[in-house]
Amino acid sequence: MNLLTFLIMIIPVLFLGIVSQEYPIFFSRLGKKIGVKVYYEDISETYKDMYVNDQMTTVGYLFVYSVICLILLIIWGGYYLCVRDKDTLIFILILGYSLYIITIIYLRRDVFDVMGLPGSIYGEKHVFKGGKIFKYKPEYYSIDRYILLITLTSGIPFLMSLGGNIALFIWSIIITTLFLFPDKLQRVSPVNLKTWKGWFFLLLWNIPFYLVTFKIISLTI
Repeated sequence: MNLLTFLIMIIPVLFLGIVSQEYPIFFSRLGKKIGVKVYYEDISETYKDMYVNDQMTTVGYLFVYSVICLILLIIWGGYYLCVRDKDTLIFILILGYSLYIITIIYLRRDVFDVMGLPGSIYGEKHVFKGGKIFKYKPEYYSIDRYILLITLTSGIPFLMSLGGNIALFIWSIIITTLFLFPDKLQRVSPVNLKTWKGWFFLLLWNIPFYLVTFKIISLTI
């Protein structure tokens, strides 16, 4: 990867990350224009809160990350059309993978919520700056935690598949889709998958999943 490609990849990501954290008013106003309630409460110009992402509504959370992915897709896609760089194409495929996850979670927003998965390190309630208290919703699965689980479990086979290994690509999509339906997995699970205990139970599935991944690699190389 040359320096220009590296900068084209990294600078927009850093910039959008800063905007989402330091200037949430941008996404709040953008959401209002198309009828999306991004935050539970109105966000002011001077709003500074280290937990601002936790104050997003479920639809707002998915909206913000969809907007970020689409902006990156436009920038990287335009650059790729100009230079036909293989590294850029890989980043675009990763974006497509991310949008797949976000789309499924959006369609299953009756199952996932940003305030799902109780019993975190903050306890049953999450105290924000300014004294605001938001209760977790134990009837939902956490969006953040399950995206992290998917990344840890299917991220390696997906990234390795970008070299052209179709079998690994299909395997990574199967794993990803499996964890996007935790309510179905709950039927065969001995623990509550909405809790941290259940989350770590699913994380242990990495062991057989990685064994399958390495087996696929050995058969396809």
